[in-house]
Amino acid sequence: MNNLKYLVLIVAIATSKTLFCQNIIKVKTALEFANAIGSDITIEVIGDIIDISNLPENFKKNNCEIGGSSGQELVISNVNNLTIQGIGASQVKLITKPTYGNVLVFEKSSNIKIENIFAGHGPEKGECIGGVFKFIDSKKINIKNSTMDGSGIEGIRAINVTDLIMTNSIITNCTSSILSLFDCRNISFEDCDFKENKNYNLIRISSSIGVSFLRCKIKDNFAMPNPDTSGFDVKSFCEWFNFSYSIFDIDESISVKVTECIISNNESCNLSKNKADLELINCVVKNNVFYKMYFNN
Repeated sequence: MNNLKYLVLIVAIATSKTLFCQNIIKVKTALEFANAIGSDITIEVIGDIIDISNLPENFKKNNCEIGGSSGQELVISNVNNLTIQGIGASQVKLITKPTYGNVLVFEKSSNIKIENIFAGHGPEKGECIGGVFKFIDSKKINIKNSTMDGSGIEGIRAINVTDLIMTNSIITNCTSSILSLFDCRNISFEDCDFKENKNYNLIRISSSIGVSFLRCKIKDNFAMPNPDTSGFDVKSFCEWFNFSYSIFDIDESISVKVTECIISNNESCNLSKNKADLELINCVVKNNVFYKMYFNN
């Protein structure tokens, strides 16, 4: 009987290791990075920069290819249990040159972890029309200790995504919004900074349930048309035109909570277009300019 228990224990341990053990692959180049992508894989990115645009234009393998809506994105699909981790004291850069594509696109994937990564367009900065991370029909996304540097339209776009959590991370320098959530469930941002983003509605939440912001800082953002337009009168735009831009643009969504956050030094028509759509809990809202005054400082 004891031998049987011992055998069962060995099988259980072996099964556990099989279920939770991931292959670890260290990469230094874009080609090594793309070739390493797959299920049950941990990719350890070493060095300073991985430039996705160095991949061949016709690159394609089982789980990823150069393509997407722009034709120049690295699209990762049908992958489970993939970790992308920057190795080192500072965040490892994951960039792409084409300004009209996202840095990484994930489709129909689950258990995706991104950690210690600085992702954006580069090396030169400019007005881009591509975002940083895009998730479609996916679940269980974890972004930690990372930076989504816009120089593009937005840091995150999620469409039909469940259980996405971002912690201790930054979205900055976006030129059209901070993030967009469409048909999503259980999305949370904890101890994150959303700073120095500009233009239009910044945090867009549509047809989603359970979106929360906890201990985040939303600061130094400009939620209006291009502030560099010569002679543009922001106040008149907000007061006289039947249109407005907001920090939060919430549409047909339930349970959007902002808890213990600091919202400061922003400029827009409103904090939120409809006060009833957004639940503020123990937040500090200070030194903002909201021209329509749906929310006051």
